[in-house]
Amino acid sequence: MCGIEIRSIESFEDYERCADLQKLIWKFEDRDLLPPRLYKLYSFLGGNVLGAFTGKENRLIGFTLAQPSFHAGIPSWHSNLLAVHPDFQNGGVGWRMKQAQRQDALKTGIRRITWTFDPLQARNAYFNLNRLGACVRSYIRNAYGPGSSSAVHGRLGTDRVLAEWDLDHPGVVARMEGAPDSVRALPAAELPPVLLQWRAHRKSPCLDARLPDRALHRFCLEIPGDFSGLLQSNIHLAREWRRKFRVLLMSAFSMGFEMNRVVRIPGEETSGPLSNSWRTFFILESC
Repeated sequence: MCGIEIRSIESFEDYERCADLQKLIWKFEDRDLLPPRLYKLYSFLGGNVLGAFTGKENRLIGFTLAQPSFHAGIPSWHSNLLAVHPDFQNGGVGWRMKQAQRQDALKTGIRRITWTFDPLQARNAYFNLNRLGACVRSYIRNAYGPGSSSAVHGRLGTDRVLAEWDLDHPGVVARMEGAPDSVRALPAAELPPVLLQWRAHRKSPCLDARLPDRALHRFCLEIPGDFSGLLQSNIHLAREWRRKFRVLLMSAFSMGFEMNRVVRIPGEETSGPLSNSWRTFFILESC
């Protein structure tokens, strides 16, 4: 995006602006904000704070914050937040900030960055796995407590998965160099076994689930194309999806599977709680 500069944030005035963006994007109350006083400390201790600024106005329209970490025996960064003002979302700002964060990490000898995300939010899953090349091997139930002040996830707890971004991995390097990153559209017949899916063509539509088998090498799990919309239209189905997805994913990770991309197939349902022209699935493979 032209006219946007990505650079380090070093002033407390800009740290305060980051807090304002948190409130705007996630509708947090003060108790759930990551306080500005930590930004300087994270940077001083070897982390990273980057902002996205408009050229002429020098307006802060996005930021990313990473703290020093030690993951699986590897010195790492843990990226607590990636925020983009709603007026600038879907325009490549988040992508550019992750590129800059990766470059800064490599300069300091860091080879892995982790962060958490809600796996039922399809847009985030696509960005993290397909666009950036991260993978997921662990599930954290109520990572930030049983609820929060944000309307985005306050009604269903704060279950998250941990994205692992290995910065030197060939797949990551290829994506950073411009490899195709669209969600691959597949015919339904080419999907691996589906262990979680919405069954609409029954007298009683339901969410069908079965546990993974150690004999499988690949399988997939369906997620809603618009989980935020589902939260508003059918909270009971949203809760059931969270519960069944959690059980299946935790079981799969305990067997050594990893989640590494998102695919879509043409949808057939034109009405009901999951009305959409596409259906969205995670692919899991044995490590």
